[in-house]
Amino acid sequence: MAGDPRTDTYAGEAPVTPGPRSGARDTSAEQYFRLRHELMMGRYPPGTLLQETALSAAYGISRTPVRDALARLEQDGLLRRAPRGYRVRERTPEEVLDVYEARIVLESHAAAVAAIRHTPLDLARLRQIVSEAADTTDGDQLWRCDTDFHAALRQAAHNSTIAETLYRLDAQMTVHGPYRQRRSDLAAVTLAEHEGIVAAVAARDQDLARSRLTEHLTRVRDLRVTALLGGE
Repeated sequence: MAGDPRTDTYAGEAPVTPGPRSGARDTSAEQYFRLRHELMMGRYPPGTLLQETALSAAYGISRTPVRDALARLEQDGLLRRAPRGYRVRERTPEEVLDVYEARIVLESHAAAVAAIRHTPLDLARLRQIVSEAADTTDGDQLWRCDTDFHAALRQAAHNSTIAETLYRLDAQMTVHGPYRQRRSDLAAVTLAEHEGIVAAVAARDQDLARSRLTEHLTRVRDLRVTALLGGE
């Protein structure tokens, strides 16, 4: 089936286009963030083959920074080694459950910690994001608000190790395929849950913040797995 990167009859090679030729100035770190951004934006769907030689030629850089970036993205769980290169990681429902299990444990703890560590600025930011979500019906804007909300909640916990680990888990799910709630009733449920989490954080109620965040992510996890299995 031509054009489907998940089939054996099509190589599924990344459609690379030439970029600015930055030469030696393009470091391994820069290439890592460039490729990571493109993966997060969905340029390379799950199953796509990424080849060191093709990418280095397309970007006009040496193979070393590309090689280093691909290896680092594999360590992040975004790619897997394959013949002739790396493939964008595909995930089974069981793997999605594993990622969410880790996320729920870490982020529920972050919510509890945020309840006692948050600053007035942290709380203002959370409330601003919730307000922005309440004022829009645009699907893309709601998705951005959801992403911003969870990032702000983690920031309010003031634990960089937890935030960085969750950042990696988020990337794994986004590259796998971003799940966006398109039904207005589900968006309303998400907004209400976010409001409840903010209220618990503002009240400095650790147990309530933890339980509300756990309930929220458990619901999102179940919806995502259902969508992956072909349900609504």
